[in-house]
Amino acid sequence: MKEFAVSERLWTRSLIDTSPLIDAFAAKWGIAPGDALLRQAFTHRSAASDVLPSYERLEYLGDAVVRLWTAGKLFAGTPEDGVAKELNRREQVMVNRTSLAAAARRLGLTTMVIAGKSEIEDGRTSDDRIAEELFESVAAVVYLQGGWDVLDRYMRDVLGEQLAVVLAGDGLPDAKSDLQMRTQARYRCLPEYKVVSGSGDGRSAHFDVELLIQGCVVSRGSGHGRRAAEMAAAVMALAQEGGWPEPALEETDATIR
Repeated sequence: MKEFAVSERLWTRSLIDTSPLIDAFAAKWGIAPGDALLRQAFTHRSAASDVLPSYERLEYLGDAVVRLWTAGKLFAGTPEDGVAKELNRREQVMVNRTSLAAAARRLGLTTMVIAGKSEIEDGRTSDDRIAEELFESVAAVVYLQGGWDVLDRYMRDVLGEQLAVVLAGDGLPDAKSDLQMRTQARYRCLPEYKVVSGSGDGRSAHFDVELLIQGCVVSRGSGHGRRAAEMAAAVMALAQEGGWPEPALEETDATIR
């Protein structure tokens, strides 16, 4: 009766019922169908109630869990003489709004969000911020309900390729160099980095950039400073190389810029 009441109330507050999608996700990761905690992980503040609170509390735990998993992988996968500064730079590439939002979309999490009608109708549920929050809150539930081993499989499933790119080579600058060499070989042109937004100084600085190949946006990146954002975009582009555009005929004979 309580489950029916929750579903009925959510239906009146949301434009669509995402319960079947959430249950399918739950089954894949060994979580019981109708799990209240998983429902909460998908509940945006615009649809929260006294019956089902929003995912904000879970997001807090999820942020820590995602960072701990990433830190452990980076610590284990880098040389013993690697300095903390380099590890921090690599973590910024792995754990940022652009990266986690992209991961959420690959998992289809943004299609399962329980939100108010206005948020859905205005398309705000697909924003990077909400996508990032969803990824973190769901990661928290996967950890709480399945334990660390299940979380590890979950994280490797969606972030494994990106982690491999970050760990490859002698450092993050190689990601940009590697990307440059690949685009020169395939397109005879260089990748372009376009600043979408940027503000603040020092630790408060935040930049968002788009990475373009042949004028097409292939990835996005964010970070504390333009350089960090460009590195994040390069890593994302390398991890998604299969989705790059086909070489344009007019570009194959172009002079490398």
